[in-house]
Amino acid sequence: MTVADLEKGLACILAWREERSNRVNGMLGVLFVVRNRAKAGWNEGSWTKIIEAHNQFSSISVVGNSQTVLFPDPRDPDFLAIMQLVDSVYDDTRPDNLTQGALYYADLNAGVTPGGWFETNIVAHPDIHPRTAQIGTTTYFK
Repeated sequence: MTVADLEKGLACILAWREERSNRVNGMLGVLFVVRNRAKAGWNEGSWTKIIEAHNQFSSISVVGNSQTVLFPDPRDPDFLAIMQLVDSVYDDTRPDNLTQGALYYADLNAGVTPGGWFETNIVAHPDIHPRTAQIGTTTYFK
């Protein structure tokens, strides 16, 4: 196993935990956000550091989040699909036509605390963080 294999595996678990309700495109959106952050130099461009960063992805880093103890059935067709797609996102050969370079995402109807960090810093500043895509229930922002 290589570092890249580990990072891609973690990214698939993250994508499944965060966006399985929005199926393959939702999970692919999460992978693009991780890649976009890496390309922007976040956390030294390390996928692992981006995924595990404090309070970035609640399904990975927020103690008590119900998703942190869940793992996908490797026979799940959507999970199998995302495992097939992760290589092209990771190696930057798949263009991000889905999120258009998004760095953030949230379900604005269920996943954002009114007056919380995301609403105050991302949603309230469309001049800095424009909306770039909508995938199912999730909105993406630059």
